[in-house]
Amino acid sequence: MLVIGGGISGAGIALVCALAGKRTALIEQRDFGSATSSRSSKLVHGGIRYLSQLDLPMVMEGVRERERLLSLFPSLVEPLAFLLPLYKGLKRPLGMPSFIPSALRGLSLRIGLRCYEALSMGTQTQKHAALRAEEAFALAPFLKRDEFERALLYYDAQADDVALTLAALRASRRHGAVVANHLRADRFLVDSGKVVGIEAYDDLAKKALEVRAAHVVNATGVFAKNLAALAPRSDVHLLPSKGVHLVLSPSKLRLSSNTSVVLPETSDGRIAFLIPWMGRVLLGTTDSPFEGDLSEPMATQAEVRSLLSEAERFLGIKIERPDILGHFAGLRPLVFEASKKQETASSRVSRKHKIVRSPSGLTHVLGGKLTTFLLMGLDTFRALFPGQKPPDLKTPIEPKPKPEWLKTKGVTLSASAVQALIRLYGADTPRLFDILAESPSLATPLLDGTRPVLAEALYHIRYGMAVDVRGLLETRLRLAWILPDHGVGVLDAIMGLLQKELGMPPQALQAQASAYRTYAARMDAVLEGV
Repeated sequence: MLVIGGGISGAGIALVCALAGKRTALIEQRDFGSATSSRSSKLVHGGIRYLSQLDLPMVMEGVRERERLLSLFPSLVEPLAFLLPLYKGLKRPLGMPSFIPSALRGLSLRIGLRCYEALSMGTQTQKHAALRAEEAFALAPFLKRDEFERALLYYDAQADDVALTLAALRASRRHGAVVANHLRADRFLVDSGKVVGIEAYDDLAKKALEVRAAHVVNATGVFAKNLAALAPRSDVHLLPSKGVHLVLSPSKLRLSSNTSVVLPETSDGRIAFLIPWMGRVLLGTTDSPFEGDLSEPMATQAEVRSLLSEAERFLGIKIERPDILGHFAGLRPLVFEASKKQETASSRVSRKHKIVRSPSGLTHVLGGKLTTFLLMGLDTFRALFPGQKPPDLKTPIEPKPKPEWLKTKGVTLSASAVQALIRLYGADTPRLFDILAESPSLATPLLDGTRPVLAEALYHIRYGMAVDVRGLLETRLRLAWILPDHGVGVLDAIMGLLQKELGMPPQALQAQASAYRTYAARMDAVLEGV
């Protein structure tokens, strides 16, 4: 097996195949999870809005996969409560049909939530509840109180998308897979019209190499069409859809770490969320067709203003420029059926994944979402090895490290800081604590007085194949999006670690730092005048 693409989809395919005993390799042209798989809403969910579209198979698939991930990755995937406030004058809360009378909407939503829970086939233990006004405002005191009618509370789950991607890659390596980042597929090796491997360019060693495999899988997400164009008789149709998130300061938006808020309707008929993440609050997302540069999507000023406008319909506070710490945009690789009449709104296009076998033998894995990444791996295995039994995914892949073991390391951190690190590093947290024990300077908190950023950076360099400034600041540590300076203030420290650990020449590091400062300035420019 050769998997091209080191996002969550490729990681799931590599993990399933490695667990099944297949000789598996995975390559990624940039850093693992650096594209769409780092830019999601961080939700593991069934897709409650699909109920209004009557897409019950999609919802059933989502809730079952949510429960699977809660079981297999208990240190990284955690239940998350969703507060759904309802107000007078709403036309289509949660996307429900507009013909339902307003007097019946509360009942309709309760019925919908019961269906949502029933589709999990009894595996979901936390049930939805109706809340009194004082209970709702205690959970989210920033909500608008005028015209408030009622609130409901239901449950899905949350996971950091990059942490989940890296955990799947770690597990695949434990079972024999070989993975490499900064290795770009340049052309396919073809024998008698069949793809038998690739020629790749190693961006670190500055040389080309060949990789041959019985099965080659295109799991490059929104880049799948570009890669397919390099192979004979391969035709892929995708509709890239752009989703923008704002990262907000919690000073005005006080949310507990286990409660999210649903913004019940948007002007284009969807829903949006306020989600706790890394001590911040995510506001998102948008959903619109995208035709620009796939490698560098970025929010626009219009999209930022639109998100703020949608949120402020339901807020009793004003979000101002100092409240916005950062933003990011990701591209969903929606499956586009060229031969069929397509829904024009990207928000209505199915998130269902699809496995396509080209006549050249190249396999394309298209569509999908964070929640279903293991199912995508299983379906790929079944397509490539018909009649063979896929691995039995029941034993936890990323179990929680034992707290008493962490205490033996002699590192003093608050209980909340330890829990935050476990959510990011899972069963590999002991390795991070080993690094913390090496030197007190590595434990110096550079972020909100909690996370030991230098130790985390060193962990990713030593054990996670992190080799560049942007990969560390943006993809691994997320400082690009959660700090007002986007992490520019710790550039020198990060560069020092890269030079010490990897022997990188200062001139190369300075070039990376200059490029990163330019990127940070571009992010700030988007927020000018907001």
